[in-house]
Amino acid sequence: MSEMLTKSSDLTFFGSDAAEVVRTRSEWETLMRNDWQLFETTRFGEPRNLAIQISDNGKVGSIVYEVPDISLVEGKNIESLDRFAMTMRKEGDAWRIVQG
Repeated sequence: MSEMLTKSSDLTFFGSDAAEVVRTRSEWETLMRNDWQLFETTRFGEPRNLAIQISDNGKVGSIVYEVPDISLVEGKNIESLDRFAMTMRKEGDAWRIVQG
């Protein structure tokens, strides 16, 4: 998923902890690597309540959605509902995440 991040320097990504403010691809990759080490397994459901908005000029978009999941952590199943909000920008032919 790292390749979906902007190639520009204006990345801003918030984690679930107030201290998790990411401004570079390297910081994002470290955050993801550390987060995923907490889970023994994770099963995601289908995305739902998907909403997408695209600017009139087709260069900026916003997406919000939620995904149910079940994760195995320390031998216990934990059910959760993850909600995401991202701003994307068209860079060349690709949509890239600039905020999340």
